[in-house]
Amino acid sequence: MRFEEEALLLIEQGKPLDEHFDTCEDCVEQRRKYEQLGMLVGSFAADRSPHEGWKRRIMDALHTQQHRPQRSYWRATIGIAASIAIVGLALKLSLTPPVDVDLDIEIIAGDTVYRGNSAKPGDSLQLTAVVTGSHGELRLYRTDGRLILACVDEPPCARADDRISATVTVAISGSYRAVAISSSEPVPAATVNLDADVLTARELGAEVEVSDLIIVR
Repeated sequence: MRFEEEALLLIEQGKPLDEHFDTCEDCVEQRRKYEQLGMLVGSFAADRSPHEGWKRRIMDALHTQQHRPQRSYWRATIGIAASIAIVGLALKLSLTPPVDVDLDIEIIAGDTVYRGNSAKPGDSLQLTAVVTGSHGELRLYRTDGRLILACVDEPPCARADDRISATVTVAISGSYRAVAISSSEPVPAATVNLDADVLTARELGAEVEVSDLIIVR
């Protein structure tokens, strides 16, 4: 199949094709399928920036495939299918953003701001989560079975790029835990059960960070 052996790399390198590829029915059909693949990839990747070097990795794979001897029509067909699979896999890996999470807590007591795990009623907790997944959430639980906060960009939360922040005044004595969730999939709604919520999110592949116990007394 001359299209696989010669044309794919020429097209990707921006070089002209000879007249054979305009008159050969098989080559015309293969080029049509290749162009359809390109439009499909473009349709789902238009708003993403691939990781550096993705195109070189794909071209290297195609170049390797190009120089393998083709002994039959079926082997050639399988070769094209393998090349398409390589393209799809490489794009998926390069376009999927990494999922990570980081949680930071500061305690605001009047004019004093400090890090720690002890506060007094009336103090405020400044919660900041950095979530790199396409879905994220910031939560605050009281360990006696009460959900104090669960939000993304609605008050009291504010989101800027990958950063979600909120300031919460803790008026009641007790024990609290803050939770940050980062996921490539939608996160189930929070309940009053911290342990169950964390388990559910992690089972769905989310990255979850739970703070140390914050004691308010």
